[in-house]
Amino acid sequence: MQIQIDGITTLTEGIDNCSKRVMHSAIVGVTKALDRALELSRAELNETDHSLKDLAALGHPYSKANPQVIHDPDTIVHAQTGDYIDALRVSKPTSDAYGVVGGDVHVAEEQAQLDRWIQQGTTKMRARPWMQDVVDNHGTELSNIVQAEIEVAVARDAFRK
Repeated sequence: MQIQIDGITTLTEGIDNCSKRVMHSAIVGVTKALDRALELSRAELNETDHSLKDLAALGHPYSKANPQVIHDPDTIVHAQTGDYIDALRVSKPTSDAYGVVGGDVHVAEEQAQLDRWIQQGTTKMRARPWMQDVVDNHGTELSNIVQAEIEVAVARDAFRK
């Protein structure tokens, strides 16, 4: 079995020959991991210690012309209107005939352009790939959530035999 966290997409592969209990546990685990990924994503996008005016006074630390690290992690995004953080969505976990269970955290279409600007940067603003930061710093935690649910179900199946 393989558990993969890519972007904030969670996939569980190789459980197609397992019991329905294990498949259900994989879906429960992916759901829990996605809920945690959403929580971590919201934390990356919810900084309120600097207003736009404050950032200007600091010399525009997110500009390419005057880059500065003012937070740890450096990918932190300041909430202004709240529209961007409100655009975070979690897709419902799905499974296919091959035993792949997946789901993702993404930004809704109405904020997709802003999301690209923030995560990939622009000609004037440096990139802050917050989603990759969540994966890099919490991917193991998210995988462990899924794995723990599956391990409990496998143990129950083994006990019943």
